[in-house]
Amino acid sequence: MTHTIYDQHAEFYISFIQNVSTNRAFLLTIQTILAELGDLDGLEICDLACGEGVLSRILAAQGAQMSGFDLSSRLIDHARKNSDPTIAFAVNDAQTLVGVPNSTFDVVVCHMAIMDIPNIDALFATTKRILKPNGRFVLTVLHPCFETPFKAPKGIVETDENGAFVACRVMNYKEEGLWNSGGVGVRGHMGAYHRKLSTYMNALVSSGFTLYKLAEPMLTNDNYESMHDQWEMKIPRRLTIFCTA
Repeated sequence: MTHTIYDQHAEFYISFIQNVSTNRAFLLTIQTILAELGDLDGLEICDLACGEGVLSRILAAQGAQMSGFDLSSRLIDHARKNSDPTIAFAVNDAQTLVGVPNSTFDVVVCHMAIMDIPNIDALFATTKRILKPNGRFVLTVLHPCFETPFKAPKGIVETDENGAFVACRVMNYKEEGLWNSGGVGVRGHMGAYHRKLSTYMNALVSSGFTLYKLAEPMLTNDNYESMHDQWEMKIPRRLTIFCTA
């Protein structure tokens, strides 16, 4: 069995997801997806690169018939133990999904995972294969225009003397490929594949998808004290792309 980098850092990642899944920005992105998809009751939905299953649980609670696939056996084990047994979790490679029949799903969602997958052309081709005709594909990524490769501890955020958010530096935008921040967060543990916005768009179009909506969820103005909340109010950190097959 393949031993992935997420298997190596499974405990860290599970703890990270437990913390992040209750923050405002995460919930806003999920709300954006739910609002666009509408009624999920009875829909067959694939949570592609599902990790420990948080999105599968949210969508299942909305009435979807969920299947979740991830290459990490440790994350899939955690998902099975902590989710309703009606959700079908399996270890599988999102780039191929061997054994999954064609035209199986009404919707495929890949949430904050494509940055961990080397071959997006293979991923998109597989997604197209498993979707029913006119099925929907929803993907959320680190915003490629603003979350560019950086090195810890300096990072990409500039703050004032009080620690308030001032600006976000855009660096190395054209340098596509695997990078690692060297820090203590997710991108320090697992790294990420940076790709230009045009790379995502062109790969989707080449795979036969029709893009019908882009969303850049951002927090509204409020008296947030957290630097990260201030950041989320001024510059989008995530990009959600809605497509049809």
